[in-house]
Amino acid sequence: MKSNFNEILEFWRTEYSSKVKIYENYKSKNQLQLFANIFSPGNTYFYVINAHNLEIEFVSEGVQDVLGISAEDIDIEKILSTALPEEIESLKKKELIIKDFFFNFVDKDKITDYKAVYTYKMTNFKNECCTMLHQLTVTSVTENHIPMHVLSVHSKIEHIQKQSLPYVSFISLTGGPSYYNVSIEHEVFNPKRIKDTPTNLLSILTKREIEIVKQISNGLNANEIGNMLSISPHTVRTHKKNILCKTGVKNTAELMAKGYIEGLLT
Repeated sequence: MKSNFNEILEFWRTEYSSKVKIYENYKSKNQLQLFANIFSPGNTYFYVINAHNLEIEFVSEGVQDVLGISAEDIDIEKILSTALPEEIESLKKKELIIKDFFFNFVDKDKITDYKAVYTYKMTNFKNECCTMLHQLTVTSVTENHIPMHVLSVHSKIEHIQKQSLPYVSFISLTGGPSYYNVSIEHEVFNPKRIKDTPTNLLSILTKREIEIVKQISNGLNANEIGNMLSISPHTVRTHKKNILCKTGVKNTAELMAKGYIEGLLT
């Protein structure tokens, strides 16, 4: 199985490291905590990796709680080794899609405007199987627009999503077009290969419904949401029923998972 992990590392070295000729330290570490909080729905750690040599330049202390590895001892190989063996092929395909998106699809001056999102399964230091939400964004590029530093945020979402999903979403951080649930089957990015599921939340929910979804994610009940929005608890519950019907999900947990994966909830 180690060879499978090495295939991913070799892919990164070939497609990224070989193109970043000059090593530069990440210069905005003091902004990382605030920035990473934008991405974090649960028990979370985050790190910055330098594409030049695949070294982790900064990692949050949360890695100890999630992986049981200290910030001083962590490296990219140890992070990869937590993934379940059956996830490796899927991870390789997801990374191929991400590479194709940033190198061949998105405009070069917009590489840092997007985050890529996907899920995977891992085993933590307690031998517990967990679903992880992986969100990444390029924070700096070379003069030739090759990703140099990448911020990765890994969050445990086992409480809202049990399965690893076979697609990747690309979400604009600046109001541009986003691409949800892109199939990994063909290993190249194609915006036409969107998973045939109900449309993404932002396009099918009203502003009021989106606000209610966000407040549900904050742990508020119908009475509290009603007080905040100056509507009755009954109206809140009616909105919630309509939201579940529109989105095609079975319950609130699935709704929250969909919201995090699509970037509606942060």
